[in-house]
Amino acid sequence: MDVKNQPRLKIKREDNSLMNKPTTRRICFHTVEPFLYIMPAIVLIGIVFFIPIIELFRISLFNAHTVAGIREFVGLKNYANLFNVQFLATLWRTVVYVVGAIPIAVIFGLFGAILLNQNIPGKRFLWLLAFIPWIIPHSISAILWRWLIHSEYGLLNHILILTGILKEPINFLSTDLAMFSNIVLRIWKASPFAIITFLAGLQAIPVELYEAASVDGAKPWQSFIFITVPSLRKIIMTTSILLGIWGFVTFDLIWVLTQGGPISATETIPIAIYKQAFKFYNAGLASAIGVISLIITLGASITYFKMIERKDNP
Repeated sequence: MDVKNQPRLKIKREDNSLMNKPTTRRICFHTVEPFLYIMPAIVLIGIVFFIPIIELFRISLFNAHTVAGIREFVGLKNYANLFNVQFLATLWRTVVYVVGAIPIAVIFGLFGAILLNQNIPGKRFLWLLAFIPWIIPHSISAILWRWLIHSEYGLLNHILILTGILKEPINFLSTDLAMFSNIVLRIWKASPFAIITFLAGLQAIPVELYEAASVDGAKPWQSFIFITVPSLRKIIMTTSILLGIWGFVTFDLIWVLTQGGPISATETIPIAIYKQAFKFYNAGLASAIGVISLIITLGASITYFKMIERKDNP
């Protein structure tokens, strides 16, 4: 009798197929299960993030009024209207604002974190003093700063005159100094965040590295250059790109302090978007500026991640 035609073997094959079906279903469920858990977050991100971006790009293709709504389709005309001296000057002021503030904030944050990482008297008071700018809301900070540097009754001018540094008050909100005042305010607000991130990174560096360097005769500045900075490289880059993006889209600090003036001396891209949308009621042009701003920030983020990937995988 042929062995292949035995009923027992046939039943065995059928049993194996029946036993494999639940296993296959179980594997498929385990593959899909993680995506089911994150699905609510994906839907929320889609509603809060992607839908507004799509709507922003759609409005930028129309001659849209902020109150009256969309009027007519104009294609890329709003983008073409941006290629003028006024918008390029606004873009340049935004770059000056970011580049002038972020590197100094990162340097202050790094040395502030190193100071707070030491066992020094009054450490808790220094912690509080360092984090006060981060705790105060942006609008309140701008109001306080405006009173502090006021040309007539500001505390800063009063101190400079009493100490003999100045003979007469300086208008820190003039056309020549308004951007400088905004940059200093941005440094004051951004430094605490840098201190927090760098302090966390410093506490993660093994103490044995510094002890071995000390045994080998390394000086403190050599330990800083060859141990601290390389160990904090990723944190420094991450902090810099985050502060850069936040500085690029800063609105409330500049608006409360100078409202983009005087004579557009501090008008950055967020201020220009606000003015086009709510002062000139040109929602189409404001949306086009918003799209350009989004492209620039995304480009900076992608460049940052490419640099990190290249250094991790040389």
